[in-house]
Amino acid sequence: MRHQGRLLAALWTGCLAASLAWNLHEQRQKTVEIARISAQVTFDNDLLYRRWAAQQGGVYVPVSEHTRPNPYLNVPDRDVTTTSGMSLTLLNPAYMVRQVNQLAQPGRGSRAHLTSLKPLRPENAPDAFERAALTSFEEGVKEVSAFDSRNGLQDLRLMRPLLIEKPCLKCHALQGYKEGDIRGGISVSVPMEPILAIDGPQVARTSMAHGLVWLLGVVGLTLWGRGLEKHVAARERAEQAARHHAAELEAAFAAMTHGIMVYDAAGKMVRTNAAARALYDIDPVGVDIEVLAKGLRSRRLDGRPLVREELPTTRALKGERVLGERFVLTRSDGKVMVVSFSSAPLQLGGQAMGAVTVCTDITDLIQTQEALREADRRKDEFLGVLSHELRNPLAPIRNSLFILDRAAPGGEQARRAQAVIDRQVGHLTRLVDDLLDVTRIARNKIQLQRESLDLTNLVRRTIDDHHSLFEKGEVHLETALPAERIAVHADRTRLAQMVGNLLQNAAKFTDRGGRTQVSVAVDEVARRAVIRIANTGVGISPELLPRLFQPFAQADDTMDRSKGGLGLGLALVKGLVELHGGDISAHSEGIGKGAEFIVRLPLDGESVTHTPTPVDLSHRNRRVLVIEDQADGAQSLREALELCGHQVEVAENGPAGLTRARAFRPEVVLCDIGLPGMDGYQVARAFRADEALKDVFLVALSGYARPDDLLRAAEAGFDQHLAKPPHLDRLEELLSSLRKRSPNLGPTS
Repeated sequence: MRHQGRLLAALWTGCLAASLAWNLHEQRQKTVEIARISAQVTFDNDLLYRRWAAQQGGVYVPVSEHTRPNPYLNVPDRDVTTTSGMSLTLLNPAYMVRQVNQLAQPGRGSRAHLTSLKPLRPENAPDAFERAALTSFEEGVKEVSAFDSRNGLQDLRLMRPLLIEKPCLKCHALQGYKEGDIRGGISVSVPMEPILAIDGPQVARTSMAHGLVWLLGVVGLTLWGRGLEKHVAARERAEQAARHHAAELEAAFAAMTHGIMVYDAAGKMVRTNAAARALYDIDPVGVDIEVLAKGLRSRRLDGRPLVREELPTTRALKGERVLGERFVLTRSDGKVMVVSFSSAPLQLGGQAMGAVTVCTDITDLIQTQEALREADRRKDEFLGVLSHELRNPLAPIRNSLFILDRAAPGGEQARRAQAVIDRQVGHLTRLVDDLLDVTRIARNKIQLQRESLDLTNLVRRTIDDHHSLFEKGEVHLETALPAERIAVHADRTRLAQMVGNLLQNAAKFTDRGGRTQVSVAVDEVARRAVIRIANTGVGISPELLPRLFQPFAQADDTMDRSKGGLGLGLALVKGLVELHGGDISAHSEGIGKGAEFIVRLPLDGESVTHTPTPVDLSHRNRRVLVIEDQADGAQSLREALELCGHQVEVAENGPAGLTRARAFRPEVVLCDIGLPGMDGYQVARAFRADEALKDVFLVALSGYARPDDLLRAAEAGFDQHLAKPPHLDRLEELLSSLRKRSPNLGPTS
């Protein structure tokens, strides 16, 4: 209300100011008009003087100091002498009027000035105003006026053209003028201060009257505003609360990620938010609910189409509240969605006005729920398989230990029991290695040691390593390997692991008497090396083929699990192939019709032959300190090394290891990482900081064998890293080939 009062006061002020300005303007115009009339009178008087003098042919006056003969007047009898001897000179009209105007110069009265663009007398030359006016006269202008300030005083200047009349030709015919030509002009200057002095009191009276009226109006508006302010205060507060509430609803309406649609009582959409438009991929405003439902091919989850009476909005228009009903919609771009709808009637004063419907695309939610259920199912399946696969080797190991406890040492039964334990431990190790490798690939933790190598030679050697599997299973193995070198840039160990897994898979799933074919070739167009491993085994069902390379996917999911394994081999192969920039595919005509696996790897542009560095495996006994908190592990490792001729001491923790090392002076320390208290990394740093022990060769023994673990071990000061359980042949090879440690030597696994 105060704003309105101020607005009215401003409007009242504006109106009074406009009225005052208009009145002052009118007063000013009257003043200017008075000055203009005065100038015109002066001009007319001056013109009359000139005409009279011209009609008389000029006027003879005595020659004096102020009236000298006109040097610019060339007419006969310009100068005469009377009979009494008085000298007279002829004054032409211009000379006469000029002298009259000179008499007015000392005061501030109106004065005139004759001038021309071609003056005979230089003093009659025009000023800037007069020159501009004379120029405009040549263009047909009849009068020019303007205000001019000189010495701080304002004059109204008016100028009109002066035409050649017949009497004027006596003086100006010699200049080429004819009757009617513009000879020049008469400029009149009228002082404004006398006129303004008369006008001042009127301006003051007008301003005072307007001020008084303005003041009365402001007082009246103030009283009126205060009277209304109390009356509208409550209404303004109510309107403000309503606007605030509406703004909150509008903001929520626009920001909602759920689609919101408002329908009128006839079922036509009248409003919607951006989320609904994005969901439908159209602007549905103005569309009838049934037309929209048909356009989106709305149907129930079982595929049955919806009719108008079943639509949530239709039911809400009848007063029903609908919560979370799910339907399938198909947009114009072909996208199929599962959408949850909730609708409620829109009522005002108990009368139905329409309905509000909220819709949410839950397609991703349903897919995620299904994926979680599938993942949960596969997890349960994997845990069951893992339990089965871990228990299977434990039974023969326990049986073999029972036999070793009772059989004669060195006898046939003892040797067979040892072989069983060795095979089953190897099987358990492979299971754990496969699990770790799949996890490393999934987390991008595998670091490839690439080199340029001959793929043909690597496949040939891998076939030789696995040949016994095919002989044992009575599977015929056929190879088609080219004689020429096929160079690839790859990790030798991982590439052999890939090929080995595929060969193991072929041997496992090919029945006796079956056939496995291995070939290596080059696809010159794609610049790829191609490895094909095909078998005539059990084949792959069409249902399994799309998920064959997923972890834990197996064709043999029966209770007996005769083939064994965790179903990680092919997933591991796929991950390793892709790490090398290649791809793998599987093909099968179905159950019982065999399968073919095709690996494609990028060719290497270089042709570098890899020559392994020979290792001196000559045996040499070492002083070895084992730092291990697991008593059975430490004792069994001690006895194994002592059987190989090494001198071994054992410490159960880090501080005890450092103490034992200062007395024992070991050449090699085999240290566990996960020690209690002082861990293996701290032990390594303590060895390197001790002047007497800093040159000892440190080997980390740990179940932590990720690339990050190797790097951390190197930073702590370890020279080598062996994953648990260490292969004793590999450990013996390390001890036999040990040379004096290099400060730059880093750990390898």
